[in-house]
Amino acid sequence: MNYTESLAYLDSLGKFGIKLGMERIEGLLRELGNPEQKIKTVHVTGTNGKGSVTSMITNILLAANLKVGKFTSPHLVKYNERINLNGKDISDEDFATAITAVKVAADSVVKKGVCEQPTQFEILTAAAFLYFYFNYQDNFINIFGTSFFYRIDRLLNWSNKSGMQITHAIAAIKASGFFGFGIGNTPIYIPEPHTDFIFSVYASNTGLLGSVILIMLIIIFDEGLFSIASKSSDKSFKYVVVGFSTMIIYQQVQNIGMNIGILPITGITLPFISYGGSSLLSYMLGIALILNYDAKTSKSSI
Repeated sequence: MNYTESLAYLDSLGKFGIKLGMERIEGLLRELGNPEQKIKTVHVTGTNGKGSVTSMITNILLAANLKVGKFTSPHLVKYNERINLNGKDISDEDFATAITAVKVAADSVVKKGVCEQPTQFEILTAAAFLYFYFNYQDNFINIFGTSFFYRIDRLLNWSNKSGMQITHAIAAIKASGFFGFGIGNTPIYIPEPHTDFIFSVYASNTGLLGSVILIMLIIIFDEGLFSIASKSSDKSFKYVVVGFSTMIIYQQVQNIGMNIGILPITGITLPFISYGGSSLLSYMLGIALILNYDAKTSKSSI
């Protein structure tokens, strides 16, 4: 989920209200690996003065050069205010990542029958614990990045055949008919329309006819690369062309496969079709080098 989708998800949980009991939050945190047990916590309770005491404790710990997370409720303007690390509110991107990860866990415990749907406050509490834990574990963040749980969410959406990205992409393709809706006319919102899901947009615009033509052109292009490799007597050049061609074909199959729902959503773009300056430049440079070398060897062999 992106930030807007995360807010919509939280707002949808408002209907559950306040529910007593610890079974939901315990089941949710257990599904997440109990991050609350892996960080040091000061729990401030009471009728009045909780905010002031929390701020004083936070400033004391910051003055001691410690990494300090603060979770409070409610917020004044944005949900981000509730989760604060070293004096700074959580970013929109990290907020969306944390809520997405907790939603995956919440859906899992409900499906397993561990507990009923966690409330909005419980989702936010679990997100705060998760955010603080993974920011405490600096090496984990450096290796996997803050979009790690977003990738997990995409994989689960594919396995469950659910989620806005895959359902909208497949719906757009199915509704396109033989000729499509016309260039620039996509009747349904598709996330990442210029990169990950460019094939769904293209299929929606051009229909079955355009999709078949595109796939045929891709096959002809790929066959041309392998033809260049097979004709070359230079083994090093042949290996380079085969390696480059295999990489292109993998990305083509993966992108089209995830657009039609038969492969997991991984964020791999469609070569030469998806928007992207650096990737397009690298593809064009690779093709230029291959064609240039092939032309030189062809001339020298005559």
